[in-house]
Amino acid sequence: MKKERAIIGALVIFFMLLLAYSTVSGYLVQYKTVSEALRDGSADFVDGRIQDGTFRNVRADTYQFVLTDGTAYLNVTFAGVLPSSFNPGSEIVVEGNLKDGSFNAERILAKCPSRLG
Repeated sequence: MKKERAIIGALVIFFMLLLAYSTVSGYLVQYKTVSEALRDGSADFVDGRIQDGTFRNVRADTYQFVLTDGTAYLNVTFAGVLPSSFNPGSEIVVEGNLKDGSFNAERILAKCPSRLG
């Protein structure tokens, strides 16, 4: 009887963990560096730093800039409102799609600068 309860308990715990993982995994997002995105030819989220001197406002609420990871460079176009913590030299994550070597960003996430270092 104790062995059956232990097996049932283990199965219940296993299925609860499986359910938790399947629920949480849909919210986990993996972003790529500029080099990885260009190598793979696809990315939904790309992490990098805006190359100095490349940020420009081409129209009202439309911006173009070059995102880099220090090795590769990616042309980005963004139409929308910039985050309040955005700075043209800062590290950011862009969300959107990569097509023909250029990235059309639908959203920009500004990363908080480190207070250490």
